[in-house]
Parts: sequence; structure tokens; C-alpha cells
Amino acid sequence: MFEQPYDGIVEGLFDGEHQEEEIASALAPDVRSLLTPEFYERLGHPDGDTDVPITDSLSCAGRFAAHGVRVPLVDQGAVDHFGALRRSGPQIARLFDEVAHDGHRPGEARYPVAVPPAGRDNHLVEETRTPPAPVVLGVDDLRPLPGATRIARTSREGVRLLEEHRDSHVDELWLDHDLGGDDTVMPVVTLLEEAAFNGRPFRIGTVFVHSANPIGAETVVRSLTRWGYRVRRATA
Repeated sequence: MFEQPYDGIVEGLFDGEHQEEEIASALAPDVRSLLTPEFYERLGHPDGDTDVPITDSLSCAGRFAAHGVRVPLVDQGAVDHFGALRRSGPQIARLFDEVAHDGHRPGEARYPVAVPPAGRDNHLVEETRTPPAPVVLGVDDLRPLPGATRIARTSREGVRLLEEHRDSHVDELWLDHDLGGDDTVMPVVTLLEEAAFNGRPFRIGTVFVHSANPIGAETVVRSLTRWGYRVRRATA
């Protein structure tokens, strides 16, 4: 990676004891002179994260392995460093939620009528005004979901449906975990997580999780509750 003589001094310079001025004065005046031609070329054509080399992640995984813990590396795609952070942040939070989960289950509910979004008052409106019809979206491969204004039958359709309502209020969102075959609702959950992580959560009154898969349903409930969404379990 480093050209001579820098290959023999770089590690020692970054030992936490050297000041910035000492490090800068000991290294090459520019990046091209510091690195081998092969590695410099790789920096110009990176795979995945375009800012931080994959060797950083490999080194971390190797240290875990040295202590008997196998840690998978997750490719976040061809994004820059902060793009990788935005994608991985919700995934990391979900992992910690699963590890820390204490088995608590929120109270269950059956299919309710539309629930007003948090913060909206319930005072009577003027008789001359007609209240807008509630927006109730569902992602479920089989159930009819009475009262739903639109239903997506696959995770891909679910993502597209939510994206269509990105800038509007959704009164209720009904989610089933298993969507047939290998398909699950998790791509939809990830979309909701990433939006909240980026500071622009979807405006949803209540998310109802109504899956016959208790483990999958609990994962959805924990994941979305973690990011501030109002979530309730419902009987499948």
C-alpha cells in the first residue's frame, strides 16, 4: 500500500502519541508519492464505498474473528461513505434492538377504524365542512383488509405505494410480514427506517402489524418503534 520508506513508519506515526504536525512532516507531500502505483490506481476505481477502503472493514472483522466471533460484511452498494452510513444505520439499530429485546409484546388489536394521527385534535368540525376520507394503506399478499384504500401484494409494490405517499399523510398502514414465497415486508420496513434515520420519517398515524408469523411481526414492531413510529400489533 505505502511506498518506501513510508511503509515502515506509517503505523508508528498513528499510535495516538504523535501530534498532527509531526505526522504531516514525516509523510510524503502528496498522496501519489505516499502510495504504491497499484494502490493509487485502486483508489481511483473503488468498488462499493467510494471513500473508505474495504480493508478497514476486513480488519475489524478479523479482530472479531480473533476473539471467536464471526462478523459478516454487508455490501451497501456503490455509494459514498455517507450513503453507506444512511443505508447501514437502520440495519445496525435493528440488530442492537434484536440483541437487547426483552420479550415485551405491545398490546394487540383487531382491525380498527381509522386512528387519528398523533397530535391531531378530535374537536367537531363545522357542519358545512366534509372531513377528508382516511388514507389506509396495506401490504399483504392475501387478506382483503376491509377499509383499506389501497393494498400492495408484494414488497416491491409496497415500497412503490409508500413512495407515492412520501409527502402526504397516511392515517393507517397495515403490514403483513410474510408476503408469499421468499418475499417479506422487510424492504418496506427498511424504507421507513431509512426515512426516519435521515430525519424525514413518513407521516403515518399508526402502523398495524397483523402477521401470522409471530417472530417476523415482532421484528417489524421493534424496528419501527425504534424509529418513533406509532406501532400496534393486530390479530392476523
